[in-house]
Amino acid sequence: MLKLSENSNQLNQNSFDTDLIATKRWTFSGTVSNAFDSHVRKSVPDYEIFQNIILEYSSFFISEGSRIYDIGCSTGTTLKHIADHNKDINIELVGIDCVEEMVMRSREKFADDHRLSAICTDAVSFDYMQMDLIICCLSLQFINKQQRYNLIANLYKKLRIGGAIIIFEKTLDEPSSLQSINSILYNKFKVEQGLTADQIISKTNSLIGVLDPYTQEQNFAMLREGGFSQIGCIYKNLCFEGYLGIK
Repeated sequence: MLKLSENSNQLNQNSFDTDLIATKRWTFSGTVSNAFDSHVRKSVPDYEIFQNIILEYSSFFISEGSRIYDIGCSTGTTLKHIADHNKDINIELVGIDCVEEMVMRSREKFADDHRLSAICTDAVSFDYMQMDLIICCLSLQFINKQQRYNLIANLYKKLRIGGAIIIFEKTLDEPSSLQSINSILYNKFKVEQGLTADQIISKTNSLIGVLDPYTQEQNFAMLREGGFSQIGCIYKNLCFEGYLGIK
C-alpha cells in the first residue's frame, strides 16, 4: 500500500510540475491540492522548520478550551500537526480556506479527530468567534492589501487578551541589493529541488498580480495598525520571514 501511495504522489507531482509551464495565472483551485504538500516543500526553503516553529510557539498560547484558527489552511498540515501534539487537551482547531479542493483535503486529514474542522469561506468576511491563537502561514500575501489590513484588525478584536498571531510570509527585502541576492539564492534552491528553469519562470510569471508581499517594516506596520504592540521576528531565511504578535 505504501508503494502505491508513493507512486500516486509522484504521479501527482510530475503532472503538477508539468502544469506549471502551462499555467498563465496562479490558482490554488483544481488539481493543485493533489500535489500541494510535496510542491510547497520544493518551493519554500525550511517548510518543515516553519511547521516546527509554529508548533513550538503555539504551545505558549494553547491550553484547555483554546480555539485556534488557521487562515488559509490549504491541506490542513499545520493544524493536524498542532492537534497531534496536543492530544490530551480539549481544544478547537478551525481551518479557513476559500478553495473547496483544499478544504476537502483538510477534512480528509482531520477525519479521525473531532477537534479539527475546515470551513470553505472567505477569510476576510468570515464571522470569527473569540480565539486564543491565529496562524497565517503563507496566506496573507495572497490577500488584497487593504483587505489584509481589515482582516488583521478584525482578528485582533476577536483575539483574547494574552493570545497571539503567528505569521509566515514571503517578503520583500531592503535594500534592493539584498533583494537581488536573495532572489538569486532562492531560485538556486528551487533548481536544487528539481524544478526546471522553465517551471521557475512560469511560476514566477503566474504569480504576478496574485502574490503581493510586504517588506518586514510594512508587515509590522500592518500589525501595529491592527492593534498589536508586542511584535517580533521569529524566523528569517532568504525571502521568507516569520512573525509573532501578542495581544
